[in-house]
Amino acid sequence: MVLLWHIFHSIEDHIEINRKYLEETIGLSGPSVTNLLRGLEKGGFIIPPDWHQ
Repeated sequence: MVLLWHIFHSIEDHIEINRKYLEETIGLSGPSVTNLLRGLEKGGFIIPPDWHQ
Protein backbone atom coordinates (compact mmCIF):
# COMPACT_ATOMS: atom_id res chain seq x y z
CA MET A 1 0.00 0.00 0.00
CA VAL A 2 2.91 2.35 0.72
CA LEU A 3 4.21 1.91 -2.81
CA LEU A 4 0.87 2.86 -4.35
CA TRP A 5 0.63 5.92 -2.08
CA HIS A 6 4.07 7.10 -3.20
CA ILE A 7 3.28 6.51 -6.86
CA PHE A 8 -0.10 8.27 -6.64
CA HIS A 9 1.32 11.36 -4.93
CA SER A 10 4.33 11.46 -7.24
CA ILE A 11 2.02 11.55 -10.24
CA GLU A 12 -0.08 14.30 -8.64
CA ASP A 13 3.07 16.34 -7.90
CA HIS A 14 4.55 15.70 -11.38
CA ILE A 15 7.58 13.92 -9.91
CA GLU A 16 9.40 11.49 -12.16
CA ILE A 17 9.15 7.99 -10.74
CA ASN A 18 12.35 6.06 -11.32
CA ARG A 19 14.40 3.41 -9.56
CA LYS A 20 16.47 5.93 -7.58
CA TYR A 21 13.36 7.78 -6.37
CA LEU A 22 11.77 4.54 -5.18
CA GLU A 23 15.00 3.48 -3.46
CA GLU A 24 14.99 6.70 -1.45
CA THR A 25 11.27 6.98 -0.68
CA ILE A 26 10.54 3.34 0.12
CA GLY A 27 13.93 2.40 1.52
CA LEU A 28 14.62 -0.59 -0.70
CA SER A 29 17.91 -1.53 -2.32
CA GLY A 30 18.48 -1.15 -6.06
CA PRO A 31 17.99 -4.83 -6.95
CA SER A 32 14.80 -5.02 -4.85
CA VAL A 33 13.33 -2.02 -6.66
CA THR A 34 14.31 -3.47 -10.04
CA ASN A 35 12.64 -6.78 -9.21
CA LEU A 36 9.55 -4.99 -7.94
CA LEU A 37 9.26 -2.91 -11.11
CA ARG A 38 9.78 -5.97 -13.32
CA GLY A 39 7.04 -7.82 -11.44
CA LEU A 40 4.64 -4.88 -11.82
CA GLU A 41 5.48 -4.67 -15.52
CA LYS A 42 5.03 -8.42 -16.03
CA GLY A 43 1.66 -8.28 -14.24
CA GLY A 44 0.51 -5.44 -16.49
CA PHE A 45 0.32 -2.91 -13.67
CA ILE A 46 2.86 -0.51 -15.17
CA ILE A 47 4.10 0.25 -18.66
CA PRO A 48 7.75 1.22 -19.03
CA PRO A 49 8.53 4.34 -21.06
CA ASP A 50 9.43 3.83 -24.69
CA TRP A 51 12.81 5.52 -24.98
CA HIS A 52 13.13 4.69 -28.67
CA GLN A 53 10.44 7.06 -30.01
